[in-house]
Amino acid sequence: MAQNDGTVQERLIDAYTSSLMRLDPDDLPKSLQKEFAELQNKLTSVEATYQGEGRIHASVMSMSKIEANRVVEQIISIYDRYRVNLIDDLRR
Repeated sequence: MAQNDGTVQERLIDAYTSSLMRLDPDDLPKSLQKEFAELQNKLTSVEATYQGEGRIHASVMSMSKIEANRVVEQIISIYDRYRVNLIDDLRR
């Protein structure tokens, strides 16, 4: 997310549409599935207001900078815990 020079909302949209939206919560460890599904819902909860906008754009652009930063922090947290889970699995 840090590689794009746009606003936090624009970078969040880019991160979600370029990779995160392809993930299925069921593909994650059980301990992360519910949180990731809730994150997906948060990022698609607002109906588009004009043609071509899309729910992701509408949802993220309705967030304040503080809300968008919290979502970014949540994504990083989920990723970190996923990584720890993966490393633990490899050590077994």
